[in-house]
Amino acid sequence: MTVKRSKVFLASRLLALAVMMAGCGGEEGAGGAFPAGTDAPSPGPLPAGPGGATGAGNGTAGASGPSGTPPPSPAPRPAPGSGDALPDTETFPSGVYYAAPGAALTLVGAGTIPAHLGVEGGFDVGVATYVTVETPAAGDDPQRLVLASRDGRMRRTIVLDGVFAAARPALSPDESLVVFEARAAANRGMDEDFDLWSMDLTTAEGTGTMPKRLTSSPKNERGASWMALTRRIAYAASDAAGGEIHLYDVPSGKDLLTIPGVGKIARVAVAPDDTEIFAPEALRGYDAVSGALTRDLTGKVTQPVVDGVYGMSGAELFLEARVSGVAGDASVLLEVLLDGSKVTAVSPALTPAQALSPKRRP
Repeated sequence: MTVKRSKVFLASRLLALAVMMAGCGGEEGAGGAFPAGTDAPSPGPLPAGPGGATGAGNGTAGASGPSGTPPPSPAPRPAPGSGDALPDTETFPSGVYYAAPGAALTLVGAGTIPAHLGVEGGFDVGVATYVTVETPAAGDDPQRLVLASRDGRMRRTIVLDGVFAAARPALSPDESLVVFEARAAANRGMDEDFDLWSMDLTTAEGTGTMPKRLTSSPKNERGASWMALTRRIAYAASDAAGGEIHLYDVPSGKDLLTIPGVGKIARVAVAPDDTEIFAPEALRGYDAVSGALTRDLTGKVTQPVVDGVYGMSGAELFLEARVSGVAGDASVLLEVLLDGSKVTAVSPALTPAQALSPKRRP
C-alpha cells in the first residue's frame, strides 16, 4: 500500500513538472515568458504631450500600434481662452507660454498656471523656476529680480542696484544666469539707451550684488534669447537708422556674428536646434552661422508682430501680433508654420493690447 501511494505521489509530481515546463517552453518576450504560438502583449499608447498628441514631450505623433491597428488620434487642442487650470506639480511642463490677464501664465494647448506668478516686467520659465522683474510702487526704489517656484512657496529676491527700466529677463538653459535689458542708473533722466546686463544666480545676494554689464554701444540692445546648446545669446540692436542681430558669447564677452540690415527690431528668437535666428518684427529668419537670409514671412503674416518664439519642434513660430477691433487694439498669439502656409490664433484677442511675451520652455 505504501509503495502504491509513493507511485501515485511520484506520478502527480511528474505531471505537475511537465505542465510547468510546457508553460515555459514558448518564446520569451519583454517582461517574461509566453506560451508558444502567442505574442507578447502590446504596450499601451504613449502619454499625451503638451499639445495633446501622443509621442515625445514635443507633441509629435507616436508610432503605430500592432499590425492593422491605427495609432491613437491626437486629442483636440482646447479652444483659445479655455482657461482650464493645469494640475499642480513642482515643475513647469515643456511648451510655449504667454502672459495672460490677471498675471497668470498660459501654456498653449493646455491651460493656465495660477495668478500668483508676476509677469508685469516680462518673464521666463525654467524647469522648476520662473523669473520676472518687479517694480516697487515707490518710483525711487530699485527694481527687483524675482525667482520663484511654480507653487509660489519658494521665492528669492535680488535687488537690481545700478540699473532702472529693467525688463524681459532670460533664464539660461542651466538656470544659473539671467540676462535682461536695462538702463544704467547713473544716467537716469538722460536719453540713455538700453543695454544688456546679467546676474549670476549662483553668487548673487539679495542686496549689494551689482549686475554685470554685457553691452554698451550707442544702440538700444534688447530682447536677448539664449541658445539651447551653448552659452551664447542672440539679441537685437537698433537705432534711428535701423537694426541688426548680434550673436554674443557670454563667457568670453565676444560678439561672434553681426547680421545687419534687419530693420528696427527689439526682439529675436532662436530655433530649438540653434541653427536659425528669427526677428519677429521684421518677419525674417537668418542662418545662425553665416547670417544669410533663410526665411521671409513678409506678406504671409499681415498683422503687425511685436514678439515671438519658435515652437517645441522648430516647425512653427508663435508670434505676438496686434489686431484692431471695435474695442480698440488687442493682442493675439498666432501659430505660424515656418513656410507661412498656415496662420492660426491660439489665444483669445486680449483687449486692451498687452505684452504676451511668449516663451518656450524646452
